[in-house]
Amino acid sequence: MWRFGAALALIIACEPAVYGMGDCVLPPEPCARLRPNMAAFVGTKISETKDRYRIPTVTFAVHEWLWGGTAGHAATVRFSDGFGDYTDRLLLLVTPSGDGTYSLDDCGSGLYLPATHKWAQEIGQWLRQRKPARISIETRSSSYTPIQDAEVQLTGNGGTFRAGGGLIPLLRSWSAAFDLLKPLDQRIEMPPGMYRVSTNRANYRVDANNNEVTILPGSCANVRIQLAPVSQVTGRIFSAEGRPIGDNRLFLEGMARSGKGNYRASVMATTSPDGHFRFAGVMPGWYYIVTDVGGLYSASGLLVPKSFYPGVPSWRNAKQVLVEEGKSIEGIEYRLPDLGKLSEVTMQILSEDDVPVEGARVGVRGTCLGTQGRLWGEVVTDRQGRATVGLWSTCDYDLAAALSTFPDWYHSLPIRVSRGAIPSETRMVLRGLQLKKR
Repeated sequence: MWRFGAALALIIACEPAVYGMGDCVLPPEPCARLRPNMAAFVGTKISETKDRYRIPTVTFAVHEWLWGGTAGHAATVRFSDGFGDYTDRLLLLVTPSGDGTYSLDDCGSGLYLPATHKWAQEIGQWLRQRKPARISIETRSSSYTPIQDAEVQLTGNGGTFRAGGGLIPLLRSWSAAFDLLKPLDQRIEMPPGMYRVSTNRANYRVDANNNEVTILPGSCANVRIQLAPVSQVTGRIFSAEGRPIGDNRLFLEGMARSGKGNYRASVMATTSPDGHFRFAGVMPGWYYIVTDVGGLYSASGLLVPKSFYPGVPSWRNAKQVLVEEGKSIEGIEYRLPDLGKLSEVTMQILSEDDVPVEGARVGVRGTCLGTQGRLWGEVVTDRQGRATVGLWSTCDYDLAAALSTFPDWYHSLPIRVSRGAIPSETRMVLRGLQLKKR
């Protein structure tokens, strides 16, 4: 055993550094890092900026576009997991952000390494020579449930490739060669380029954001195709006294069925201002509808304690929603448990020198009579340093404000709001923050 450990340590010590690997579980072979729809270029850093959270955005002078991209002389990349002080020429694999810029993090959205690195030289050769890709296809729903018995077609470059459901190898149907006699492997060659995705699976459609895919040269990545079931669940949610609960998040949670297997699944929906909700792309299975926005920003400033349809505090008394393949459920009416009177509280967050603080986060923690678990979430202050939140009269709350200007953090003292004694306004001061001197 010690020999294996010593050998592994020697391999790690001798391996050149690779930037962008991070702590995520990533494939060791470089070809698997060539994910669909990426762009690749060789560039040198020319400038760098950082946002309030110290996340760097770097502009590169592009010496060579190897794949994709805008073919311009510069490229801007946001590095979610940081970027070192690298001034040498780099090979970068990046993910387009949709606004002309690119992103890269440590969990598979890209890779950057010195142009002299052995991986960089190998990948650069694949891209320049347009080496055929060797990929497999995985079909899943938006909740990452494997979809069995689903055939997808990738059409492009004068031919069509077909793949079966779940995670299985591609079956080649190339119009120029029509080679179906080649022994099946976990991966099979196909030319790099843009492909249009379609499916003939009944009661499913290709997700609108996933109907085209670009396969990079030399890639051996697993290509995930997202299929959307046609089933949906719709309804409306109210407070106990009949007030629509708008701009809040709901979850459809339960077990999805695919083939002979059951998989945990969760679908999120945001209610409209008048309380309507729609869960789209729901896999067949059984579910609970749950109100639980804990830890998420509430656009309305109204935080709802956890409850279950049709309006009970425990899943033991909840009503299941059974979804059959190809069928939808409409007209659900969900009423929250009685939480008492709802009152709006306006909070103003100030610095120690009495300047309103924009962008401060006000955390709300609470417990409500007759409900399970804690209510928690946050709202963000506007330019006047104000934020409004709705508080229920049967709940006790703790309110506290915080502001991050990395590496500095500023906090207020917590304020206790007891049930039945909810103020209309309150102020909190971020200790140690001085803004007039800036």
